[in-house]
Amino acid sequence: CNNQSYQITEMANIVVEIPGIFSEYDIIIGNHRDSWTLGGAGSPNSGSAVFLEIARGLSSLLKHGWKPLRPIKLISWDGGASGILGSTEYVEDHSQLLKKNALAYLNLDVAVTGSEFSCQANPLLHQVIKRAAKFTQYKNDDDWTLFEEWKQASSTKIDSLDGVADYSPFQFHMGVPSAQFQFKNDGANDAIHHLHSSYDTYTWIQQFV
Repeated sequence: CNNQSYQITEMANIVVEIPGIFSEYDIIIGNHRDSWTLGGAGSPNSGSAVFLEIARGLSSLLKHGWKPLRPIKLISWDGGASGILGSTEYVEDHSQLLKKNALAYLNLDVAVTGSEFSCQANPLLHQVIKRAAKFTQYKNDDDWTLFEEWKQASSTKIDSLDGVADYSPFQFHMGVPSAQFQFKNDGANDAIHHLHSSYDTYTWIQQFV
């Protein structure tokens, strides 16, 4: 017997807007916070942790008088596990503004489930991503960057976007250049990520990742 509880529940996207020196061309960073299971530690909450750390860092910079060149929007999506609903509704509701004003969308779902850096992106973003990686210190080593780690692991390979995350309405409906970043299973030493299962727990993250 398979008993299901059907009900209509309101969803809520949480949007934080940081004004830029220039008012045009928003950079949007997002991830969904809902999960298929009660755990969801790797998917999506490792992304949520990175997302909140970005928010904390930007907040600290703002308190010191910093202002970004372009507006930045941080958006925590609801309904991602139910069919990418939160991001899709947002894109539909703001389609005219996004056509004119969206520079890029960066997605953080399933951010950390292993040790190998992986990237999916629109080709328009390839060079700026690699350039940023060269300026990103890695492993607390002044002489080692994320770019060098990435080059060692996969020769800085950037995969195509596969259309199964919240970047989909931005990239494939609105044509907004999008990218997704994650540290994934290296295929050799990392623990298997049981995606969308009850084994995707905080204990698994703590003990094996």
